[in-house]
Amino acid sequence: MLVKRFKMLDQSGAGGAGAGEGAGGGAGEGGSGAAGNSGSSGGGEDYKALYETAVAKLSTTESEWKAKYAGLQRTLQTEQDNLKAKVTEYTTLKSQFDGLQAEKETVAKTLSEKEGLVGTLEADIKRKSLIMEKFPHLSTFESQGLLPQKPLEELEGALGLFSASLEKISGEARKQHAEGGSAGEPAGKKQSVTSSQMKLHEAQQAAMRGNGAEYQKLYGEYLELSKKEAS
Repeated sequence: MLVKRFKMLDQSGAGGAGAGEGAGGGAGEGGSGAAGNSGSSGGGEDYKALYETAVAKLSTTESEWKAKYAGLQRTLQTEQDNLKAKVTEYTTLKSQFDGLQAEKETVAKTLSEKEGLVGTLEADIKRKSLIMEKFPHLSTFESQGLLPQKPLEELEGALGLFSASLEKISGEARKQHAEGGSAGEPAGKKQSVTSSQMKLHEAQQAAMRGNGAEYQKLYGEYLELSKKEAS
């Protein structure tokens, strides 16, 4: 639009110069030149004013755009800083979450192990309660790990058989001791009960009474006597 206006001013100046030449009736080149210079001078002032206006407007527009750009640049920088802070926060939270997840797995594993241990202890308590309640004379054998290892629902039957076998052995030992020899020997050839057999009988009696300490002492003496008699 500015260029178009410049062209219109050029055409206007040219028209004024032609009109001056016609009015002078060809009065000479001096008059014509003056009229032409006058029209040219007026056109030059309009160009300068338009140029200065355009430059001022352009300068104002450029300043406005620079201010807007600077504002947008600050906004962008702020958003980038916020994003960086969020990324840092996310990384920290992710690390904490991973740590808690690992801790949770460790706690779950420990809990499972403790639950298994509790189950084992409960079964052991029930086992020992059954022995002390119904088979107290077998407690010494339990402390030495000599009693059968059975599930709780089968334990009472197994302990009953063990106790019956022990009673049978003790009965035979008492019988031999009373007869002064071994059962089934021919008459007139009875042998005296050996010291080791006597000691074993005493140990069995201690076990029947539930006296673990005495049983262990007598049973140890029985083993020593057996070695001596065997040699």
